[in-house]
Amino acid sequence: MTGEVHVLLVTGSTRGASTNTATLRTARLVAPEGVTAVLFDGLADLPAFNPDADEQAPHDAVRNLRRRLAVADAVLFCTAARPPGRHPSRCRSTRTCSR
Repeated sequence: MTGEVHVLLVTGSTRGASTNTATLRTARLVAPEGVTAVLFDGLADLPAFNPDADEQAPHDAVRNLRRRLAVADAVLFCTAARPPGRHPSRCRSTRTCSR
């Protein structure tokens, strides 16, 4: 492998004391030489996923995430498990990334 590897770290929580975010901060600290890990801090800014709105003009926060994804070599998501049947309140980043 040649060159720097850029990893985008995406937490599934907006809580300040989130263990998901703490896990990603640790991953950033222990990243090996040649790996740059950057924590995405715009989750709270993402709007609820709406494919109709996405077809027109995506929200600025959506464009920001997509730009960061486009330059990343890899993405590491850290999200909490959820009970079956419950809709996750913060799966916006995953849905936005899939478009």
